[in-house]
Amino acid sequence: MKKLGQLLLSEGIVTEQQLEKALRSQEILGGRIGTCLLEIGALDEDRLLGALSAQLGVPSARKIDLDHIPHVILDLIPTELARRHRVIPFRMLGTELFVAALAVKDLAMLDALAFATGKDIRAHISTESRLEVSLSKYFGAPVSERFHQLEMALAEGGTAAVVPGPQGDQAPAEDTTAGLRVDTIPHVYDTASPVDPSAAGSAESAQEPIGLSDLESELRDDCDRDEIAQHLLDFLAPRFSTVAIFKATRNSVGGWLATSSDPAVDQDGLIEVAIKLDSPSVFQQLRSGNSFHEGPLLPLASHRELQKHWHNVFDGDVYAIAVRVREKLVAVAMCHVALGNGAGVDIDEIRRACEQAGRAFERFILRSKKQLAPAAGPAAAERQAERTGSA
Repeated sequence: MKKLGQLLLSEGIVTEQQLEKALRSQEILGGRIGTCLLEIGALDEDRLLGALSAQLGVPSARKIDLDHIPHVILDLIPTELARRHRVIPFRMLGTELFVAALAVKDLAMLDALAFATGKDIRAHISTESRLEVSLSKYFGAPVSERFHQLEMALAEGGTAAVVPGPQGDQAPAEDTTAGLRVDTIPHVYDTASPVDPSAAGSAESAQEPIGLSDLESELRDDCDRDEIAQHLLDFLAPRFSTVAIFKATRNSVGGWLATSSDPAVDQDGLIEVAIKLDSPSVFQQLRSGNSFHEGPLLPLASHRELQKHWHNVFDGDVYAIAVRVREKLVAVAMCHVALGNGAGVDIDEIRRACEQAGRAFERFILRSKKQLAPAAGPAAAERQAERTGSA
């Protein structure tokens, strides 16, 4: 695994001079290299989080996730435990509790939180300054003035160029590049607010979006795989400006269906996209076990293949949701909204729609096995089901 600085350098996000300057600052002030890069204005917070998420294979906790956390969520973790492990609970989804953290690989920490809360803990990477300021805000933890200065600078302009004073009690520099376990992916969403169809800027979104019960009815028992993908696309299209469905095989993902209200998006080209799963990408993260991704895409080589046909895929928020048959990735739904228009997206609803599609794919596979078994025998049926489920 590349170190964070090397990853940012190889992707052209920072220059060698900026990285060297940040490393010199780290030698003096300590802290994480990402913090030092933010302080010299080398990149913005979203770019840093995108790089950390791609590097570590975990979701990120962004400013919007940590700004306004309900007390009912905060109260799930005792103050002493939150301060000791440097974690912020920010979202509940079923039995899953999403927490912002730095040491997301710390299994002892994850076990302690699971034991204390009775929840399945899903760790999300945060920036050092965002986490420390949030710990002070919600749990009364002491925080260095350095982090307050950085947060104020970021709030003013998105990037910062601050020169912090020496911190006598600053912790030694910590390497953020240690390999971390993939636990799952993403963020806080305004699930109480209805989706505003006009926000997506889609001509198609003028139509009334269908609900989950309608989708379930459409995904009837005799749907074939193309019909399942089309029904999922039809469900998502009114909610986003661009939607693409990708089919997953053992070693790659390929375009399947696409629709967009943006005439500059090459829908036919998206259907022809093929991306290998041996290179870093959001698809690789989903194949590794993440549930979904939300936020800007890092400009990795694999993602640039999408940009050839999806011109604004690096702008605004991208939602990539895994469609699975049991534990196996069979498809990915990727959706896009313009920057600032994602507040009304109900990610819980989108995930449930993809779960429904996964169950429909499973029914299709079982039907295929039954139809093939009498004529070709169980072994051939298993091989056909394998091909069908991953095509």
